[in-house]
Amino acid sequence: MTLLPDEEDTRKVQTAVTGAAGSDNPVFLPYDHGEFDLFMRGRSRDDFYCGILLGGCGKKLSAKRYTEKKCHFAHRPPVHCRRTANGESSADHLYIGQALTRWLAGQAQRQVKAVYRTVGDRPGGTVDFRLSGGRQFIRVQMARQGLQPWRREAEALAEKADHVEWIFGPDSMLAFDRVESHGYAIRVECRTVGITREVRIGTQLPGNEVEWTTLEKCSLTSQGIVTPSLVHTPHGIVPRGASTTATGLSFRLAGDTVAFTGAVPRDGITLPDGMKGRAYDADIQPLGSVAERARIVLPRTLTPPDPSRVYLLRDRVSLSPLADSAPKAPAWLLFASDVRRLDPQEAASWSELKPARPAHVTAAPSTPVTHQSAPMGPRLADPEIIDGFRAALERTAHARRWTTWEKLVRGIGAKPQQFTPEHRLRLLVALDFPHVKGKPVLSSLIRTEKGETPPFFAAVLIRLGWVPGLPANQVNGIADRERQLVYKVYGRDSASGTNRPASTGQAPAAAQAARAEADPGSKPAGLSAQTAVAAALGTLTGLRWRFDRARKDGDLAEARRAWQAAGQLYGTKLPPEIQAEYRPLLRDMSQWVHERENERTLAELRPLLDDLVRRQSTGADDDLLVGLYRARDLKRKYHGKLPDDLQDAFLFCQERLAAVTAPGAEGARSADAAAPRLGKNKLNELATVVRSLLQDSARAQATITWSAIRNRLTVEVPHLHPDDQGQVLVLVDADTPPDEPLLSALVTTNQGDIHPLYRHVAFSLEREVPVQQDELRSWWQMDVLRLYSIWKHR
Repeated sequence: MTLLPDEEDTRKVQTAVTGAAGSDNPVFLPYDHGEFDLFMRGRSRDDFYCGILLGGCGKKLSAKRYTEKKCHFAHRPPVHCRRTANGESSADHLYIGQALTRWLAGQAQRQVKAVYRTVGDRPGGTVDFRLSGGRQFIRVQMARQGLQPWRREAEALAEKADHVEWIFGPDSMLAFDRVESHGYAIRVECRTVGITREVRIGTQLPGNEVEWTTLEKCSLTSQGIVTPSLVHTPHGIVPRGASTTATGLSFRLAGDTVAFTGAVPRDGITLPDGMKGRAYDADIQPLGSVAERARIVLPRTLTPPDPSRVYLLRDRVSLSPLADSAPKAPAWLLFASDVRRLDPQEAASWSELKPARPAHVTAAPSTPVTHQSAPMGPRLADPEIIDGFRAALERTAHARRWTTWEKLVRGIGAKPQQFTPEHRLRLLVALDFPHVKGKPVLSSLIRTEKGETPPFFAAVLIRLGWVPGLPANQVNGIADRERQLVYKVYGRDSASGTNRPASTGQAPAAAQAARAEADPGSKPAGLSAQTAVAAALGTLTGLRWRFDRARKDGDLAEARRAWQAAGQLYGTKLPPEIQAEYRPLLRDMSQWVHERENERTLAELRPLLDDLVRRQSTGADDDLLVGLYRARDLKRKYHGKLPDDLQDAFLFCQERLAAVTAPGAEGARSADAAAPRLGKNKLNELATVVRSLLQDSARAQATITWSAIRNRLTVEVPHLHPDDQGQVLVLVDADTPPDEPLLSALVTTNQGDIHPLYRHVAFSLEREVPVQQDELRSWWQMDVLRLYSIWKHR
């Protein structure tokens, strides 16, 4: 209601902003007159505004002190204000925005600003933060919203960012759906404390219990916000209470990433606490991995899976180690709330799952077939093959031609017989993945000898996102349309447009282009400068797609490789006038890689420095020295300046390091710290001996300390510098297969606990380990047990 000009404003307005009408600095006027003077201390009576971000008119407000009724702000007549929210919670969105901005600055996100959006008639219906150049997004949902509209909005946001973190305000009921889909939801609320509104962060868990804490006790990761009630694992963020079960650690997996077949019901199986359903033993294959035996638990409401079909695990998939002493018992327990049966064409993509034929199906009489073992694959690794294919197809597109599968394979020095149909499909899908608007399908250039669309192209389309079961004429139409798009992107404008198979003379050129991508600094023989630049631009486009895919998947190692290859290509193959056009691309790639690297560094450095600062001992014990040296190495890896709190902590630790290693100081430096640094050859020699000792320890089902290692060394090095200890263990595990635990996990402190170097070795070898110390210890214990199992019979 609009008040008349000469009417006094008698509404009780409890919140305002200071500084200016458009300010986002909120103030709350306490009800009690006893706190009024405290509130006004250091403030001017002309400093309060009916803030625009509060839905107000922007005019000045007066702070009114009363003894017999509530103190409040009042408009100065004449009054023309349509503000509808006036109570103590009416500025909570600003308090929340300010608190999150300060907290994000402490999480190395200093340039982030809150954006307040009006939803319906509610000012500040959402509070938004864009991080990492917009690749990470935080939305605080304050306004009420229907479930379906919110889901559509969430999907739209997810398409524009690598990760969207949702925080739900007191009035939002959407947190209950979030708990159902993710196992938890993050809440936020404000409460009056004296003369201000205090922001609290809550974790809503199954059963709708909310555990409240402060922002200072939370941390930010690339996968979202981690509260004290949550655990950050390499497989995602999960509730702390769900991180340990009767089977040990439990991890949340993405849906549609694990397939299974041959499901056999298992009755009488005792399930972990809180897990309900029917158990099956089955063959599983995670995406990009090998098949193995596992136990699966599915809701009893689902139709039992047919053992002769292949299925995908879908919603709310979790993975736990399975402790079962029976011979050949499954090693893993998986749970999913839903499954999807694959048609035969889709199932063929999961090449290691071989479902048994149904018992009721009898083989029809047929001509006997002599089965031969699958030919061995090429010596090149898949990434090298894909890079070679991409370079060859880009050159084919530049000439506005097409090629055959056989000629494409020979162009990289391989033979068609070396590829199974499943391997071929996997390579072509990886070549064109992901398929997004405007990106052409390079494999559309592959034709049969007669110039027709090959039969396997339909399977490639399905894996890239097209609808299964398209008729042949539609598949041919897609192939023709994509081929024309390839020509538009990679072809030369002056070409005649005649489509004909690539001649045999093109194979060496394709191989040259493949070598050029593998070594961007080299110059292919026989290529003109203009052709070389065109080839470089095509390769740069491929590297950009590789980087975008890795960024979407959160694969830092792959993103770093694509960025480095693009940087080398940019600096050696592109002339200055073209470099300027692609400079923003390289800057975006480097910024993302450096930010992710900084996140990983901070995730290890922050708890390490906290532990070192809390230490009371000033003695030069092994753990203290190793921690101090590790902090120094992490600081060197950080891009830019450390956050102020970490910089102060580091300087404090640096002074302590100088004190404990100074000659003649009380508690003089240990023999390890005084030990001379070793050369590369000596470190390699030691690593060979230590590796053997650790393997013996694994066979004996035991751990070992550095003191024991030192006593058993056959070379004359009685003590090792802490940096050399870490380097030796890195060399020990340099060739450890990625699917096996690190042998260095068997090195413990003198108390038999996890050694500080365990995290350092994992970090150096790009192994994912938990950030929190208690989760890391559980992870380490699991690694030790797995090593015992692996080496028991080796």
